Amino acid sequence: MQRAVATKISSFAISGTAAGLFAIAIQRHTLAFEGIFAGITIDEMAIRLVVPAFVFLAIFVGGHFALRRVHLEARLVYSLLGAVGFVASTAISAPAEVYASAIEQGVMSVLIVLTIALGSLVGFIYVRSAGFESDEDESEQVAQAHRLNAVRQNVAKTFGPAGLTASDRPQSGATRADVTMDDNSLIATEQDEFFDGPLRVVTSTRALFLAAFAGGFAHTFYATFVSIVFGTADPRGQERFMEQVESGEMIVSIGTGLIFSIVICLMLITPAVFALHKLLQSRKITDMGSYVVWGAVAPVGLGLLMFVIGILFTHWFVLPLAVAMGVYRHLAGLEPDALPEDILVRDRRTLVGKDHVRRRTHRVIG
Repeated sequence: MQRAVATKISSFAISGTAAGLFAIAIQRHTLAFEGIFAGITIDEMAIRLVVPAFVFLAIFVGGHFALRRVHLEARLVYSLLGAVGFVASTAISAPAEVYASAIEQGVMSVLIVLTIALGSLVGFIYVRSAGFESDEDESEQVAQAHRLNAVRQNVAKTFGPAGLTASDRPQSGATRADVTMDDNSLIATEQDEFFDGPLRVVTSTRALFLAAFAGGFAHTFYATFVSIVFGTADPRGQERFMEQVESGEMIVSIGTGLIFSIVICLMLITPAVFALHKLLQSRKITDMGSYVVWGAVAPVGLGLLMFVIGILFTHWFVLPLAVAMGVYRHLAGLEPDALPEDILVRDRRTLVGKDHVRRRTHRVIG
């Protein structure tokens, strides 16, 4: 069975938008949102966004399909592909004055490293968000292997190892057969392995911080929505809103709010996501829906603990925390549940059960 990274249009769109925004930031000689959008209309921003985004997508999407043909799926390869796409899109869209200014200020190396690092991150996120797909379904092979393992285990329990034929016994150096012989949770077919044991969500630092960033964007969206709804409730507010849109002041305000939201979410949502993840992990909860629901309910519960008035403060984090929990679950993935910790034994007499009579009796000496 051949496995390849899946083709996901939404992930391509997000990656291209990220490349376009970064290229605009380089053109504007700043990475601050208020500097990027100051004095630029929405139409101008869209035009400047399209060219670098198209260049990046041409390289990244083309490379993606080329990698699928040769069955390369390593995250490192996609990170390199993302870095190449970012470098090319930035180099083509940025004018010569940008590089001359960077060389004059002595920050050209920082610009190169930053471009490569962000491109690599975009490539890595694409693989993690798109997932994998295979060119064939091994359902019948899995079912046959499962039935065969069950028969082997029943024979071994009834007749002992002597009841197994030579082909059924684990061979020297075997790995898959050894596991599937004793535990039917790991099933091996000719091409792959399938696991049916207990799972838990991975604890991932990278997914944690990316989830906090996503929460920052959600917080900006929610704050902007609330501001527009309540700010345009009267004719004067509507007039003021249209003036902000036409002058570009709205974009600057949103950009500044995004920076503030990301900083706040990195400080508040990061520990909240980690704590909720550990709680759900201890309760053996792994599904996406539960992570999102717990993320939405947690701020409400915290607000109620603050005597209802706390909802006025915590409602700002209902959507951001729900989004952050969903993003974390999506990026973190699953792993087999942890095994019990190894123990150190200094006195082998202590290796008895908790209800063993020896734990209630004392040996008499003398």
